[in-house]
Amino acid sequence: MFIIITNIPIGIRPELQPMRKYFSIIFAIAAITISAQSADTDTIAGKMLGEVVVEAKNASPVADGIEFRPSQREKKTSLDYFGLLEKMQIPVLKVNPSSREIKTNTGREVAYFINGREASAMEVNGLRPKDVLKVAVLRSPSDPKYMGRDAVIDFIIKEYEWGGYTSANATQSFILNEGEYTAYSKFVTGRHTLQASGGASYRRTSSDHSIEHSEMDMVGSDGEPWKLISDSRTNQDRFRQLDYFGGIKWSYEKQGSYLLTLAAGIRSFNVPDEATTGSVKYNVDDYESYTTSSSQSYCSASPYIGFSARIHLSERLQLLANIVPSASLNSTDYRYSASNLPAPLTNHTKETVFGTYLFASITYSLPNNSSLGVSVSEKPMAYNTRYTNTTASRQKLLTNSFTAHLVYSTPIGTGWSARISAGLPINYMKANSEKPMTDIMGSGNISINGSIGTDHSLYFNASLERMGRVIQSYNDASYQTSEYEAKSGNMSLGLTPVAHASLSYTWMPTNNFSLSFSTMWNHRWNDFVIGYLPHNGIMHNAFVNSGQYDELSFNLDAPIRLFSRKLSITPGVGIARVFHSGIYHVDKWGISPSLSVSYIPTEKLSFSLYASTSQFTTIYAKGSGETSRHHTPFFHLSGSYTAGDFGCSLNIAPFYRYSKSSQTLNGPNINRSRTDWEVAGGRRIAGSLTYNIGYGRQVSRGNENIVNSLRSSSVR
Repeated sequence: MFIIITNIPIGIRPELQPMRKYFSIIFAIAAITISAQSADTDTIAGKMLGEVVVEAKNASPVADGIEFRPSQREKKTSLDYFGLLEKMQIPVLKVNPSSREIKTNTGREVAYFINGREASAMEVNGLRPKDVLKVAVLRSPSDPKYMGRDAVIDFIIKEYEWGGYTSANATQSFILNEGEYTAYSKFVTGRHTLQASGGASYRRTSSDHSIEHSEMDMVGSDGEPWKLISDSRTNQDRFRQLDYFGGIKWSYEKQGSYLLTLAAGIRSFNVPDEATTGSVKYNVDDYESYTTSSSQSYCSASPYIGFSARIHLSERLQLLANIVPSASLNSTDYRYSASNLPAPLTNHTKETVFGTYLFASITYSLPNNSSLGVSVSEKPMAYNTRYTNTTASRQKLLTNSFTAHLVYSTPIGTGWSARISAGLPINYMKANSEKPMTDIMGSGNISINGSIGTDHSLYFNASLERMGRVIQSYNDASYQTSEYEAKSGNMSLGLTPVAHASLSYTWMPTNNFSLSFSTMWNHRWNDFVIGYLPHNGIMHNAFVNSGQYDELSFNLDAPIRLFSRKLSITPGVGIARVFHSGIYHVDKWGISPSLSVSYIPTEKLSFSLYASTSQFTTIYAKGSGETSRHHTPFFHLSGSYTAGDFGCSLNIAPFYRYSKSSQTLNGPNINRSRTDWEVAGGRRIAGSLTYNIGYGRQVSRGNENIVNSLRSSSVR
């Protein structure tokens, strides 16, 4: 956005007042003359009038967050929403092109909205970058339409009066053999919007491998202790994965009154073949080498249907409601064989899951620009699981999660607001004929958003809650996975209180420089980890409660933009400390430098680079008890070209054949070290083709206030 200012006099000395009309005539003639000139004459005339160009800020604080305006070059050279956010280099977001993950600078998962409406993955993936006007990054937003989400990315886009667009994308990766093929269509007529999407993805690998050394303190069937030492090597011979998805969504909106939405779809996840061969040596057999092989296949089909409504009951009263029934059909086959076993170990699992998600909230806008909201949610689930072959058992599990929330939002001075919430989650579990278990867990949260002028933005959040039981552990099943190991459930697993606090500060003095600093602290009491217990010559592993987990991190990012925003450079660094007590003692520090570069020389061509050594960060693998260390830095190059409705891109990770990582586990009854080499995190070349056909009529710029009004809060 540009504002043209000319040096037209705004005041005339008294002695020249009689000549006022002549000044007016002169300026009128000049204006007519300038408007009739060619582009070159315009430039000359502008210089003669002392033209000054003032560029509006592309980032500014808003209620509960910051709004960012993408440039025309960033929009026109982006193939999808991810490419747009990658090029914008928003300082309060962490964009990882390797995993295609987007999180806040405090490590929070983000929820996506489009023009204030909750957006599904189908809608976000099908978003046209050229339609984006602004990107709002909101932290603990007070507006009820955001449904109490901790972090929100709201794309403010041009609306259609009628029409829409249809897009298709094909992405194929080489070396790492994987691909994704999708199609999306959106059509608007009057108050109706219809969307549909479908696609498939696959992955095939055959080169992963690992080595492992293990020492376990065993107890025989006679009660005598003994030590089992093993060395093993595995080769991932085959891995096949194939996913399908499809869905439709219809919505009907009367602006300022109500929004109704109906959606349905299905997603299928299928791994028909995952096979590993290798060898193992045990000290009990004088380190004689045995060949081993394991294979498994699993598939899951999950259909869903959902209905949602947002209704303005009055000027101050707003109602939200969601109903989403779902089902899941899951099947797993596992087989392990070794040359020292008389027969293979086989397990077949078949599971059916039925559930419904219910949500309702009502929010009242108070006269002092505050709001008070009450919400309830419930998620009853029914699991029917059958284990056959080597292990034979059956479990019927019923669960229900009910939560009541009270939320109060209020301004606290100019440019500042606070949100305070208190919740009462109640979890219910019942397995087979076991006694039902009910957990009542309180929760609380406070967040403060504010800005100082237009250059400084500050956000603070703190929460306290309790994590529910691990549902995979709430069973009495136990099955062998190898000669000397088995997995077991733990129905006595306790609750885990969790505390969280984060602080984020962003400085935006100019369009060419910004700085974002954040710190985050997480703490868990009575943490759950995997414990190892020997029994009858078998080492059983199961979730247990043990010790405290503490994580403290600091992050700093400083985007720099040069040459009229054609070149963007963002150096960043993260420092983290992880501590764990209990059966696994961990006290580690790690550092994660990173660099993002984006160069857009024209409105058709762009290049980007991303490098990170975050893989060097030593972290505590939550739940496993392992200390994990990644040794392979990540380096990513990409280029894109767009021409009208057509776009293509090339992405390259050139240097490392494998992603190398190591895990160490030191605790009671077990000491284990493992090193993995995986193709998925290594060298790859991927190409993408996108074609987009638009039609119809968008909201004109003269009516752009309609679009902007969609961002306004319902709090009056």
